[in-house]
Amino acid sequence: MHFSARISVRLRGAPVTVRYRWVADDGSRGPVRSAVFRGRGTAYRTVRDYQEFDEDTRGWQRLQILGPGRFLSSRARFDVRDCGEDDPGEPDPEPVASATLHASPTSYTGPCGNGQSFTFTGRISVTDGPATVRWRWKDSLNSGAAENTIRFSGTGPQSETVSIPWGPGASGTYWMQIEILAPNTATSERAVVSLTCT
Repeated sequence: MHFSARISVRLRGAPVTVRYRWVADDGSRGPVRSAVFRGRGTAYRTVRDYQEFDEDTRGWQRLQILGPGRFLSSRARFDVRDCGEDDPGEPDPEPVASATLHASPTSYTGPCGNGQSFTFTGRISVTDGPATVRWRWKDSLNSGAAENTIRFSGTGPQSETVSIPWGPGASGTYWMQIEILAPNTATSERAVVSLTCT
C-alpha cells in the first residue's frame, strides 16, 4: 500500500533541511529521513512510503515532522481486506489543497482617506474531491481574519476563486497570503502592495 504526503516550507533564501518519519497507529515508527529545500517563498515536496500487509487489517499512518519544529499530518486511514485476491485494491489518496494569490493594483500613489483599497484575488485548488478546505486570509498587519470553508463536491482536480478588498490606510509596503488549514497546511506566495499617501 502506498502512502504519500506533501511537505511545505517557507524559505527566505537559506536552505532548510526537514527531518521526518512515518508513524502508524500500532506505535511503529519508520526511519528518520531528511529533505533539503532551497530558494525563496513557499516550496513543496511530496514524500512517499510503501507498506505490505499479509492479512486483513485496518488502521492509519501519518507523517511526523521532527525539525525544524514538530508537526503531525492528518491520518491516512486504510482498510485491507481479502488479501488472498490478486487485486485487493487501494484507498484513494487524500486530497491536497493549495492556493495562489495576486493583487490589483500592486501600488498606489496619491491622496489617501477616500477609501482606497487593493483587491486581492486568489484561487484555492484541490487535487481531488469531494473535499472540504478550511482557510483564512493572512496579512502583514496580523489582522487575525476568521476561518473560511470551501466544499468541493465533485471528483477530480477542482478550484474556486476568492477575493477581498483591503485598505491599510497609511503609507507603506504590505502583503497578503492565503493560509490553508485543512485537509493539509500550506500558504500561497505573498502578494505585495505599496501605498504612498500624498
